[in-house]
Amino acid sequence: MNTILRQPTCSTADRILYILLDFDLPVAALTGQADFTRDLGLDSLDRTELLLRVETDFGIHIADRDWHNLRTMDALTAYIEIEEGITAPMLITASFSEQ
Repeated sequence: MNTILRQPTCSTADRILYILLDFDLPVAALTGQADFTRDLGLDSLDRTELLLRVETDFGIHIADRDWHNLRTMDALTAYIEIEEGITAPMLITASFSEQ
């Protein structure tokens, strides 16, 4: 595991990026809008592993109803920052909670 994940000065997006690097993905493909499945080629097992790692590394719980909405690094970053209280919940929470 990358020790940088525990650095308080590291941004949420950077911490997610370091987790994704463990999946041997090309760095150039790791953009905020890249879809984990369509663009990065993660299958359902890989996505489950990714989200479990995020839960562990960030100390949060991702509700089952929200898993399928977390398809990009930007969506995952926004979700984590809302859960951690870094970003105030806005309209984005509707897409996670109402389904």
